[in-house]
Amino acid sequence: MKPMNNDTRIKAMKGFAFRFIILIIFFFGVGYLSIITGKKGIAVLEERHQNYKEKFRIEAALSFEIDKLTKQLYQLKNKERSLHQHKTFQGIISELRAKIDKKSTETMINEQEKNIYNEMMLTVKEIQSVLDKYQQNKDEYEYQQELLDKCIQLYRENLE
Repeated sequence: MKPMNNDTRIKAMKGFAFRFIILIIFFFGVGYLSIITGKKGIAVLEERHQNYKEKFRIEAALSFEIDKLTKQLYQLKNKERSLHQHKTFQGIISELRAKIDKKSTETMINEQEKNIYNEMMLTVKEIQSVLDKYQQNKDEYEYQQELLDKCIQLYRENLE
């Protein structure tokens, strides 16, 4: 015996099966797109991580160079040195400054960072010129002091 609504039930089951298959295909499609988007997102994050890691490495190297430069400036300023030693230290500092300047212009992506490093190098250059002037004035003062001492000594000898 066949139920009276057999045709309606078969039609409803076919409609349900069609909708269910469409829903399953939709879920698999969305899942597939989610996986592809996730992989692309992971690739972008890994690339950014590499970029930040490289940028951090470069900035750390520049920071160490700047620390080295600062120590050299401090040593130049706070210790008595002959003119030759002073010029040698100035040469070392100028080389470090040029090296930092070259690295900062080659590796910095951000214009603001370039400007900061350029300002820093200009400040170091000004400090070097001031130290040179102080050294020159000191040498002139010592020379004048020697001449004055000789004059005083000659004057005392003439008085006797």
